[in-house]
Amino acid sequence: MARTLKQTKTVTGSTSNSQWTWKHIIYEYFDDDYITTNRSSIVVESYLGRTSSTSYFGGSASCNITCDGTSRSSSKTFSYPTYVNGGGWLLVQSESFNVTHNSDGTKSISISSSMSTGDFIPNSASASGSITLTTIPRASKVTCPSFNIGDSTVINIERYSTSFRHTIKYSFGSLSGTISTKTASTSVGWTPNADDFYKQIISSKSKTGTITCETYNGTTLIGTSTCNFTAYAKEARPDVSVSVVDTNETTIALTGDSSKIVLYASKPK
Repeated sequence: MARTLKQTKTVTGSTSNSQWTWKHIIYEYFDDDYITTNRSSIVVESYLGRTSSTSYFGGSASCNITCDGTSRSSSKTFSYPTYVNGGGWLLVQSESFNVTHNSDGTKSISISSSMSTGDFIPNSASASGSITLTTIPRASKVTCPSFNIGDSTVINIERYSTSFRHTIKYSFGSLSGTISTKTASTSVGWTPNADDFYKQIISSKSKTGTITCETYNGTTLIGTSTCNFTAYAKEARPDVSVSVVDTNETTIALTGDSSKIVLYASKPK
């Protein structure tokens, strides 16, 4: 599985002897399936360093790296003499961890490293610190263009994993409902009921509604996103014809035609 390095961070510590120093380096990686798993791969390496002139040591030491509450301990034997150049570093321990992010994709973790020994100087070393991991995209993005009531529209979904499924819901005035349930498609056609929508805009020509997209990984809801749309009333120009007839029998008898109107005498309808 391929992995991508997202960031590194060096945390400097101290030892029981001023001629020696200590540090650990944190590497954050994203594996190919990081969006689906919502997880970072963390590698931590601890190092013993020499501050100035070259020196040497040898013997056994107990080493530990703790990442986000998970500890990995090991025993390390250094052959005598093991040299470290002035300003140089010697790798002491390397450990890998899988760290699951929060539901919104964010995550900050604490990491510490240490070494202790009774065989050589320095007989103890440690470093600790924290790192804010790269936010993993979670909820898919949804967009819906505005439309005329009675027409169809298309809801578009921008997803971060092909395994994600989406439930699409709407709200419009007092109306609400589900348009699609756990669809695998990235576009969903929608034609709202015109009569229902017109009843929501009796005193206006348009109204704004909301589309909500729920993003699922399997049965797990991993996030929601929303967008607004505007529904407009159609303003077509109707063809209108008008006719007038006389309802006064007396004037009709005089004119012989109900379509003829006598001023001040006829009763037009």
